[in-house]
Amino acid sequence: MTKNKIIQEVINQEANKFNKVSDKTRIEQDYDFVNPNHYKKGDKETWEQMLEIWGKDAFIKHCEITAFKYIQRLGKKPNNSIEQDLEKARWYLNKAYDLKNNQ
Repeated sequence: MTKNKIIQEVINQEANKFNKVSDKTRIEQDYDFVNPNHYKKGDKETWEQMLEIWGKDAFIKHCEITAFKYIQRLGKKPNNSIEQDLEKARWYLNKAYDLKNNQ
């Protein structure tokens, strides 16, 4: 099993646990915790600048490592919901996947 499949499996397992939580316990907010505006400078997002500076392979590794970090801290960081960390991990895994497949 590849690293990405293992990470995705862990994300899915944690998401299933989270989905069992009552909707009443979830906090709905308009703020985008996964890709907020403060990570944009001019017409480029921070990830696009990182990709230009360090290159595709380094940025893919960054995405995989960062996704791992979010999976490891699920439910442990104060004021961060499990759902927020899962969404962040998914974003990084999807970005790595897209870059590996030239999308």
